[in-house]
Amino acid sequence: MEFKVPKHNTPAATLIKNYQNRKSGKVTVSRREIQQRFNGMEWRHQKKILLAFINAGAADREWASRKMFAFWDNSFIPVVKSFWEKYHEMPLSWLILRYFPKDYLKQNLDSLSQGRNYYYLCQRLIDEEDFYLDKNRLYESDIIELFKISKKKVTDEEIADVFFSMIRKICRGEYKSAYMYDWDNDYSSRYGWSILVNIKVRYILSEIEFSLSRKGLADAIHMWNRKIANSQYSILNNMKIENPAIEKLVNSFNLELLEQVPF
Repeated sequence: MEFKVPKHNTPAATLIKNYQNRKSGKVTVSRREIQQRFNGMEWRHQKKILLAFINAGAADREWASRKMFAFWDNSFIPVVKSFWEKYHEMPLSWLILRYFPKDYLKQNLDSLSQGRNYYYLCQRLIDEEDFYLDKNRLYESDIIELFKISKKKVTDEEIADVFFSMIRKICRGEYKSAYMYDWDNDYSSRYGWSILVNIKVRYILSEIEFSLSRKGLADAIHMWNRKIANSQYSILNNMKIENPAIEKLVNSFNLELLEQVPF
């Protein structure tokens, strides 16, 4: 019986050379082996590979950008800056948001704040005096996370405004799981029906009480919840959301609740 002799690793320097030489006929196979072995290579080889790949085509540049996120070195700043200003590719923006100086972020606010990037931009600039936090572009959970990392003083009023902003959105059906019957059944069986059974609401309230250490504010919200809770809505328990009568009742409750939001 013949046994196949295992293939030995090609030296890293040879792989890099073959990858960069478009006439070598070994670009594809070299690329594949580099990507497979990259994490276990020495840093001196990794650095050369990342620079070679980011200077190649779009697919290789994206691979290099994603790898740079975990294998960053400040010497990459000039080349990343150059390609970002040329192509504005999303993986390059992630590197800028994480590693570039804050002054560069401030100079490029519009181009770096598209979509979900805005939250990560806020993470870097939240404590800058001249930075305006546009809460309308963030989820309530995002805002709470920013409050947690910020060195600025956050008042109970600001936190309460975030909490009741979520209540308003739920009442208006602005979330996919918008109604109050989007709850944790185990919680409702132990504590009875209330607005705090809603999973989104309960998460924010938990963050307020424990992560932000605002027990007094959390207690006040609990008191507000007990005030607006009404036993007539107990019929909502364990009923199917397809029931038109239940949906009508929940909608009417949402409108009443919205009128009682204190902020």
